Amino acid sequence: MKTFTILVLLMLAIAPSGHAASTWQLEAAPSEIVFVAVKDDALPVAGKWTTPSGTLEFKDGRASGAFQIDLSGLDSGNPGRDYNIVQTFFQVATKGQTATFTIDTVLGDLSQFGKKTGNYVVAGHLELAGVTAPVSLPVLALPVEKKRVQVVTTAPVALRFADFGLGEAAAALKKVCGHLDLLELATVSLNLRFVKP
Repeated sequence: MKTFTILVLLMLAIAPSGHAASTWQLEAAPSEIVFVAVKDDALPVAGKWTTPSGTLEFKDGRASGAFQIDLSGLDSGNPGRDYNIVQTFFQVATKGQTATFTIDTVLGDLSQFGKKTGNYVVAGHLELAGVTAPVSLPVLALPVEKKRVQVVTTAPVALRFADFGLGEAAAALKKVCGHLDLLELATVSLNLRFVKP
């Protein structure tokens, strides 16, 4: 009995603990992040960023990671509008041109990521214009080919300007652009492609 106990303890000591680590890289193409703002009470204005970067890591049954957006790469189809939003609203010259979303927790069956289609809730914090605020993203992860997964938000996520200290910047943008009104939030949708190297 004593010998058996020693063998069990030795097996536990050399057995790998947790889950094997895996890292997924965000591919800039065809990934995109789309925002929609509303001006003059009912007119939607859409724009997108198509060069996000970052990584997603799974280790010991947990997920972590972060991705970045170069705010200066905004494309709304109107270069003049892009300039006004980037410079007046995001104030990249003084508050930095990168927005970073860092993952805190992911709810869902992480063991199936990359194997089966699954729903997840990604909770984290977004650093934007020098201010950090919590953001929760409901997403669907779809394997599209071997070692590639498409992650899309299942509903647009509302970001309030005031949560990032951008209330005055929104008022300045409204004045620069001559809008009658500008809704104090924008909705964001993600369509991200991850690849396992």
